[in-house]
Amino acid sequence: MEYATKAELSEIREMVEEIKSMLEPKEEMSAEEKAEEAVEDIVEEVKEELSQVEKVNHNPETEEDKSVYLYSQKRAETTFDRVLAKITRK
Repeated sequence: MEYATKAELSEIREMVEEIKSMLEPKEEMSAEEKAEEAVEDIVEEVKEELSQVEKVNHNPETEEDKSVYLYSQKRAETTFDRVLAKITRK
């Protein structure tokens, strides 16, 4: 295991300072500029979403087939069936 030399440490410090200087202009933006930028981004996203919406055709005249399926009509009536029948009559 080797320790870092002063030259290597100074190189790393220079790289860190360079990265910090790149980030500083973003931090210097005022709150108004940030708000305007956020609003512009949101408007662009909404426009993209609206352009992707598919049109839906509505036809109120179509009727659904309302067929009722009656199962187990010939089976014996149980106690549970009688209780449910009394509950639904009320």
